[in-house]
Formats: sequence, C-alpha cells, structure tokens
Amino acid sequence: DHPYAQLEGNDVLEDVFLGRISIATITNLQTYVAKVLGYEKEPYMAETDWYDHSVMVGDPSSSGPSTVFTKQSIVEMMQQHAPNIIPTEVYSGSYSSSMVSNLNSGVGYLNYRGYIGMSGFGNSQINGLTNYRKLPFAVFLTCGTGSFASGESRPETFIRAGSVGNPTGAIAAIGTATSGTHTNFNNCIDAGIYYGVFADGIYNPGGAVNRGKLALYEHYPQNPSNYVDIFSHWNTLIGDPGVELWTAVPQGLVANYETEISPGTNYLEVTITDNNEVPLEGAWVTALMGDDEIFVTDYTDENGYVALEINANAIGAANLTVTKHNYIPHLGGFDVGEVDRFVNVFDVTIDDDNTGTSIGNNDGMINPGEAIELNVSLKNFGSQTANSVTAIITTDNDFVTITDDAEDFGSIAPGSSVYCTDDFDISIAEDVLGGTEIRLDIAIEDNIGNTWNDIIFLVVEGANLDAVDYTIEDANGYLDPGETVEMNVTLQNNGLVTADAVYGELISPDSRVTVSDADGYFGTIVGEGGQGSNTSDTFEVIAGSQLVVGTQIMMELHLYNAYGYDSTVHFLLGIGEVSITDPVGPDAYGYFCYDDGDVDYLSVPTYNWVEINGIGTNLNLYDPGDTGDIETFDLPITFRMYGEEYDTATVCSNGWIAPGGSTQASFMNSPIPGPQGPSPMIAPFWDDLKTGSGDVYWYYDSSLHTVIIEWDHMQTDQNNHEETFQVILYDANYYPTTTGDSEIKFQYKVVNNTSSGVYPNQHGQYSTVGIEDHTGTVGLEYTFNNSYPEAAKHLQDEMALLITGPSLPLAEPFLVLGGVIIDANGNGQADYGEDVSLDILLNNLGENPATNVSATINSADAYITINQATSTYSNIQGGGSASNQTDYELTVAEDCPDGHLVNIELNITSNEDTWVLYFTIELNAPNINFSSLYVDDGDDGILDPGETADIYVSFQNEGGSDATNTIGEISESDPYITLNSTTYTFGTFNSGSIMTAVYNVSVAGATPIGHVAEVSTEISADLNYTNFTEFVLQIGFAYTNEGFESGDFENLEWVMGGSANWVISTDAIEGVYSAKSGTINHNQNSDLSVTLDIIEDGEISFYRKVSSENNYDYLEFYINGVMQDDWSGSYSWGQVTFPVQQGTVTFKWSYDKDGSVSNGSDCAWIDDIIFPAGGGNANMGFVEGNVTLDGGTGNVENVNITAGSNLTYPDASGHYIIPLP
Repeated sequence: DHPYAQLEGNDVLEDVFLGRISIATITNLQTYVAKVLGYEKEPYMAETDWYDHSVMVGDPSSSGPSTVFTKQSIVEMMQQHAPNIIPTEVYSGSYSSSMVSNLNSGVGYLNYRGYIGMSGFGNSQINGLTNYRKLPFAVFLTCGTGSFASGESRPETFIRAGSVGNPTGAIAAIGTATSGTHTNFNNCIDAGIYYGVFADGIYNPGGAVNRGKLALYEHYPQNPSNYVDIFSHWNTLIGDPGVELWTAVPQGLVANYETEISPGTNYLEVTITDNNEVPLEGAWVTALMGDDEIFVTDYTDENGYVALEINANAIGAANLTVTKHNYIPHLGGFDVGEVDRFVNVFDVTIDDDNTGTSIGNNDGMINPGEAIELNVSLKNFGSQTANSVTAIITTDNDFVTITDDAEDFGSIAPGSSVYCTDDFDISIAEDVLGGTEIRLDIAIEDNIGNTWNDIIFLVVEGANLDAVDYTIEDANGYLDPGETVEMNVTLQNNGLVTADAVYGELISPDSRVTVSDADGYFGTIVGEGGQGSNTSDTFEVIAGSQLVVGTQIMMELHLYNAYGYDSTVHFLLGIGEVSITDPVGPDAYGYFCYDDGDVDYLSVPTYNWVEINGIGTNLNLYDPGDTGDIETFDLPITFRMYGEEYDTATVCSNGWIAPGGSTQASFMNSPIPGPQGPSPMIAPFWDDLKTGSGDVYWYYDSSLHTVIIEWDHMQTDQNNHEETFQVILYDANYYPTTTGDSEIKFQYKVVNNTSSGVYPNQHGQYSTVGIEDHTGTVGLEYTFNNSYPEAAKHLQDEMALLITGPSLPLAEPFLVLGGVIIDANGNGQADYGEDVSLDILLNNLGENPATNVSATINSADAYITINQATSTYSNIQGGGSASNQTDYELTVAEDCPDGHLVNIELNITSNEDTWVLYFTIELNAPNINFSSLYVDDGDDGILDPGETADIYVSFQNEGGSDATNTIGEISESDPYITLNSTTYTFGTFNSGSIMTAVYNVSVAGATPIGHVAEVSTEISADLNYTNFTEFVLQIGFAYTNEGFESGDFENLEWVMGGSANWVISTDAIEGVYSAKSGTINHNQNSDLSVTLDIIEDGEISFYRKVSSENNYDYLEFYINGVMQDDWSGSYSWGQVTFPVQQGTVTFKWSYDKDGSVSNGSDCAWIDDIIFPAGGGNANMGFVEGNVTLDGGTGNVENVNITAGSNLTYPDASGHYIIPLP
C-alpha cells in the first residue's frame, strides 16, 4: 500500500498516514468497527492493568541477539517516556505460549522480533485469544508475517479476531510482507515505530509506522541495494491509522458548557478539567451540527477554557466532542432551540472619526492610541419583546481602558435588532502591536430580570515590526570572535498600518557580545510587509575573543517612535563562518565538540594517551562479533551530562557508554539522536566490534579526578581492523563548565573507520561518534556513516576530541576548586584512624575579585568525623588563587574500607556570590590478602601424603595504607592436616609490598592424592585492623588436562545431558581419541559438562571441530551457564582459549540443532582440553636473606627489596623473605 501515500516529491517517504482495514466478510467489518469505537469512545475500564503493561519478545535463535537488543532499547525508551508501562521481556523459553498468556492477561503493546514462523505464534493462536477488549497495538516485523496478497496474514487475523460482542486480537497490527526480510532493516523500523509513539508523541499507529520508515530513511541514507525503498513498501499497517493509542490508564475529564442555547448565540464557552477540577490545557474541542450548520474546532488554553465561535442560526441538536491524550473522550452535545426572549450581539461598528468622544484617523479600524466610539447592535432572537434592554461591557485586557461601559437599547421586538442610543467608549494604549486581539465581555439585561452574556472580539490594526535579517558590514560578512563591526538590521512590518520614524536600541543580554553603539534609525516602514533597515545609522558590536564559531547569541532590539509604538523583538546573531578549524555544534542543549585541529580555541584538546591496560580494571568483556557484552560499574566522580547526574555507567564492547546503566549491548550503530541504542549514550566509536585478543578496561585517577575507559586492541567484525581508543570523563566539580556538566574527551590511538557493510546481512554504516541525552531526542553527532559536518576533522590515529559546553563568561567572579591537599602524617593521604588536615585551593575564573571569601565543608559519610568545618580566605583576585587560612580538620574511622571515597560538599560565600562545590577524598586502609604459596619439602615442592614441610605463604598488602605490628595466624579443620606452627609476626607491613610467613605442616599418610585442604588466616595489626583470607593446600599433583586417551569419560566426573550422550571418537587432533556429540534430531541438543574447583584465575583451551548446517546448528561452549562462543557450519580442528575465574566452575559443551535441515556430519568434536590450574597458588620459589646497612644513616626496614614486580622490606633485624615471580 506504500505508493498510495507517496503524494508529493521524489523521495520514498509517505506524505500521509496510511492503514488498510482488511475485511473478508461483513462480520469482519462489524467486528473491527466495534473494536475501534470501543477502544476510543468507551475504553475498557473493568480491568485497567493492561494499559500499563507491554510484552516485548526477542527470539535470537535465528536472527541473532540484535532482536533482543532492539527490545531492550524499546523498553528503556518506554521507561523514559512512559515509566508507568511495565514490560514483560521474553528472550528465551516458549515464545508462543508467553505471547498468548501475556495477551490474554492484557497488554497495551505487543512487540516481537525473531524469524519466519514467529516462533510458533500464528493465526490459530491469535484466533484463540481471550483478551476481551484488551486490545494491543501489535508490531512484529519479521519474515512472512504481513502479506495480505494471499491467505490471511497475522495482522489481518489480529484485527478480525473475536466478534462484535467479544472483541479480541489487536486494535492495529503490522508485519512484514515477504519471507526475504533482513534483521538490520527490520530492527530499524521496529525501533522507529516505538520512538514515534513514546519519544515523538505520535499517538496513532499510522503516524508511528511512518516514523519507523523515516528512521529507516535516516539510518541508511545511501539506500543500499534499494533496501530502504523495498522495506518501506513491505511494511503496511493493518487497521485504522488514526486510532488514538493509550499510553496510560484512561482518565476522566469534565466538560462544562451550556447544553441549551438559542439561535443567535455567537460563542459557546467551554471549560475542561480533570476529575480533580484541574484545568486541562490542549484539550481538542469540536462542535458539529448537521451539514456543517455549525462546525468549529479549537484547543483549550492553560485555564482549560475555549470560546467556540458557533454563530448558531439554525434550530437543532449539535454534537460536542472533547478529546485529549489518555483521557476518556467527552461525547456530549447541546440543543439550539427557540426561547421567549434571547438578546445577543448582532453587529459592531467602529467610530474613530475624531468627532464626539472618538480620537482617530477615521479609517474605521482600531489603531494604537485611538479613542473609539463602539456602536453595538443587539438582536432579539426570541418570540417575545424584550423591554428596557441595557448592556455593560468589561475587559481583562490591560491595554484597553473603558471610559463608557453602559448603554441603553430600549425595547427590542422579536427578530429585530437595535443599536444603543449612545455608544460605548474605549481607549487603546499607544504601544499595542498590530494584530493584537481585544476581548470585551458584554452583559445584557431586560426589565424582568432576563440576563444574557456574549463576547465581542476586536482586532487592533497597527504596525507590527519584526527583525527578519541583519548584515555585518565587513569583508567576510560575519561577526568573528574578537572583531568589532558595524551592523544593520532589516525590519518587516507585518501590520496593516505604517510605522513612522522608527528608532531602535540594540541590547545584548550575553556579556560575550558588547554593543558599543546601540542606537539606530530605521525611518518609515509601510504596513502589509514593508521593510526598512538602519543602514544610515548602524549599530556597532564587539564579539568577545572567547566566543566559539557557530555560537548563536539571542539579541534584543527595542523599537519605538514618537507616536507611541514600543516593542522589543529578538533575533539570533551568528558568530563567524564555520570551517574545519571550528568545533562541531552546538546541539540543542549547548554542547560543542572540539577536535585537536581547532587550535584557535582554548578548549582545543591535545592527544595525550593514558595507557591503563596495566593499571585499570579489566571488565572481562567477551564479544565474538554480531553481538555485544556489557558491564556496569559505579562512577567514583561527580558526572553530569545534559543536566542529569549519574553515579553508574554501563560500558559496551561495541564502543559506547550508557551513563545510568543499560541492559542492551547494541552493535548496530545508528544516527544520534535516534531510536536505537541506549539513551543517554556516550559513543566514542559505536560500531560492530569484537574482542579478539583485546580487552576493555576502566580506571579512576584520584589525583586528576577523572575516569578513563579504554577499548584496547578491539577489532571490527567486518574487516578485523584494530580499534584502540578511550574516553576520559572529568569530575564536574574540578573541571567547571557553564552548564555544570562534565567534560568528555575521546582519544584514538588506532582507529579504522572501515565498517562499510555488506548488504543485506552485514550492517555496516561505518561508526557513530557523539553523545545523546536521556530522552533520545537531543544529541551531538560528530560522524555517522562516514559523513562529517563541515567543522569536523576526519577520524585518524593519535587524535583527540573534547565535548564540552559553551565557554565560561569571565566578567564576575567565578570560584572553582583548584585542588585539595591532604596533610596528616606527611604521606599526603587520609589513612585509617588518622587525624587529617585539608588545604583546599580555590581558583577565580572571573575577571573581578571575590572578596570576603569563606567556606564550610560537610559530609554525611559514616567513615569520617569533621572537627573543623569552616575556614576563611583572603580576597581572591580575578584569575588568581587562594588557600584556606586555617585548616579544615577531620578524623578517619579505624574501620574504613580501603579505597572508600568520601563525598564532601563545600559551601562558599563571598560578598559577590555563593557557590556549592563537591569533591571527594579517598580513604586508605591496609588490605592484606593471600598472594602465593611455596612448599619447602626438600624434594619436588609438592606436599605429598606422609610429609612434614615448611610452607612459605606470601601475603600482599593491596591497600593504600601501611599496617604496623602485623601478625598472621593460620587455622584449619581438615582431618588430614596438622599445623605445627600457627603464628608469624610481620611487624610493619607496607602498602603494596609482599611479605612471606613461614609455617610448618604435616600431612597424614592416608591423605588422598588431589585432596584440597582449606587454611584460614587472620591478619591483625594496630588500630584494630583485622582481615581474614584463605589459601589451600593441595596434596599430590592434580591433572589439569583431558585428551580422552583413556578411551572413556572416567578421568573426570563428566555429566551427560540433552537428548543423546557424547561418545568417544577416533577423529582426534592429538593421540587416538576425542569426544563427539551424540546423534540427535531437530530441535534437540547433546550436552557434555564437568564441574571443577578452580583455585586461581587462568584460561581453558581446547580443540574443536564442527560439521553442521551453517547458521542454524551450533556447537556452543558455556562457562557457568554463560555462552562464551558458538560455531556453525564447517570448522576443521582449531584451538580456542577462554578466561576462567577462580571458584567452582562448570564447563559445558552443547551441540544444538534447530527445527529443520541437517548438513555435513551433523555433529561436533572436542579434544585436548587444558583446564586452569586446580592446585594451590604456587610460585617458582623464594629468596631469603639478611640486609645490613654499611655506614650512613637510616633504618634497615626502609630498604626496598624487589624480585620482578614483587616488593618487600626487611624486618628490624634485617631479615627478609621474598617470593620469586
């Protein structure tokens, strides 16, 4: 049906909202009409939970995980814009039964993405629904779901389902016509439909579908292989395109108006409120009688009021309809009928002939400054004479003065009209703009107490000037930063009356633009579109040097003349002509993006790579491509973006960050802002990436107050090209901006923007770089699909971008944190149990001084006590700094966790202003844990049954503080182990160092080989420090590989599962035997698993071979239930490796078949499995010795002894033990 909506232009977009009501019988039609009328006019209120529920279904089994990511994106979008709607998310299990049960329970929205067959949900399931009157908008853009050319498609069944008395199914539905659809295009339209409803507020199915097609058009501007055109044609809405969709439980509204009126009524006044009598603005009110005898429509104002100009002349009944989104419509009416007497306004004439009380120009119009004699004619529309009629006018318009408000009309016979015996007198202020409306309320009364009320609307015809253009009178025609120019403004008179001798005063509300000559003369500007400029008396303006090219300044122009004209107009003054050396932006919020080529700006970033892959936390993301992996962590800084503050962030392997968190791992990048991906989003390089040999790290630099996220040696899925880049998030309290938001820096060490796509299956579209706000409707896009704005430098290696707000105004004092110096025991840090002094430096970024400055700190943190909260500062000069004159003092609790961040609020006051800033200090404490173990048995370093040996147990202080008088005491409850010594004295255990304790143990002769004994260690030190850590003693040597060379599965406790057991095969990579999956049928699986105690982090590697139906039957490998990778098609023997963490770990191999087709050998093999070490944390040995100081001064305890990365110190006697790395 798409071509029916292409009414104008040559593009593929629809020009009207389109839907097909598909019926096969008169019963179908009656059923659907009943659905629409019931859904909109009389919504089902016996059960209301369904309005606040949706079901989101993503079946990744064939179309991949992007179907799930699209649902998660839509869920997050709905929660942002309609948080009342609770989603049920279905990404596994029985999809069909889940959809049926949720539909029967009641949902307002059904969304499915999967593959052909709709996971077993078909017309029989739709016809079997029992969701009486709980009708969703159903969207399922999937192969073979939407064709109405032959047979009955699912959307048709949805709208035909049920009966007039028992309507079921859906209110509208859309599927995709053919079986040749493709995931990326389906996802795009699908997300765009919901973006239309919830982000754009298009509350009807036709508009939402149109928005989905627009998303496709924007997402694929190059129209690859004509797929934008094709998919626009393949998706047709079935159902009424204009039905109003509910996004919340319908609420009642109350309409107040006269239900019986007389012919001659000019205006019907209507007031709309909710059930709590709160006025409803924007309610759509329509009055209709017969064949448009009355037909008028309008929207209520902020008071819920509207006056409909009905001009009722005919007798009869009229309908009055009131609608507003998420409110039950009012379907009422009023009657127009004869009455005995009804007197109303019939005519009004304007007298400004400058005689009598009028003062004017005799043009018969109301002009500014005139005194008007208002002649009003009243007519009696009743059947009996109205006697002694009088009328009084009033107004709420403050520019109108009524000087004669009451007039007599005498007797008015039925059907007759009479002018007042005198006239009403009103005066109009001189400064009223042309086109301004006057409202006069007129109260009419006769001698027997009948009263009637009417309204008189009049229009002031005068000059109405607006600024339509400006000219910069210099060589390039632009106001450049730092430049002084002459400027003239062009005015247009949109009124009917000429404006004579017009003057203007130019005002800049922004201190970055100075008006040095503010006065201009425009002369006479004729009405009805006449123009004039101040070319003979120009303005002079100066642009501040700190302004950014592309900035727009809102200027004010005060216009006046000697005849009373007085108005202020506004226009945007653009700064400079954008070029490659200027920043991109601003977006609607005010963000700019500077690249390292914007060297004329103070905010130009410098590429300065901060390598964190050796010091940061590895997020351990795994992404083989065409999917994604995410991890969420707490932000240790104050991070604000688009005015919102976030304390967590989700990092995705596909090159983006979601402040505040996200559940999706989207890899199909799209334009910013837009329907897909998380909102908010920080996208340094959103693309389909894979980890390969790469990793993603994060790191908090407490000294610089920054958080760094690095994608290290990632690869593009399409071309395996390297991508190494990072994001730096700056603490908003230490790096101030005009908006209070945090600055964001992107750095590219190695960048290859090469994902062009292979359509239809490979998404491509190169990368997306930019940021997007939490609503998904505002964003700053630096590049998408290899397209760049004029100001953007193309991505390249060793390049930096900085995203920040507009520059700071530098006139008044502006105090920010310059730094915090901690002084306690001389080490510059806050340690547990310490009394700490703080020196807080303040910087003044303004030009003028801040005088009489004082500040107070406060914190609700349980781990500190503030002893001295307030201090004073000297006057801080513009551009200068100052420190507190007396110390702030606090005490750190003895039990504070190491690395704990304390948030402190700093309230600053001066004679000029106040500021509230925030900063954090990190608390340090010891954190002593087991590091490694060496067995000194005089033999092979293995603790065997029957042996007594010394064990050298190394511990590392991973905390930030030293521990003094440290003791390590071990204990165990193992029946095979005897501890012959249990206590070791370390003395001072320095931060970051490793110290080794020596204990003696005996092992019973009957101990089984491979037995693991757990040993607990209590570490204690001064200031009540205590920590418990554990290590294990493994008895004998434990095998850590499996090659199946025993010819069976007896070496380990293997577990079989699924529909068939694995078997031993002679097709081996090494030796004679391997393991092969069992013989299974369609929709079955064959599993092999083993559970082991892994005592230290390591890797598992194995060889695998696969021969199966490509993209449908898979060998899958899981660690603790999480799939690590899968293989389908033809794979010869090859080795793969995966990281494994310490603990009890279940490794599972599963061969899994889909519902049809078998290719190849239809099985998988594994061989030569190397598990992580199952023994203790052993090391290569140790060095023991003594240190003696030969002359000089100092303490032997301060001597550093290192072995590789291991660090230790001697005790007071000079003795040391250090493990070898």
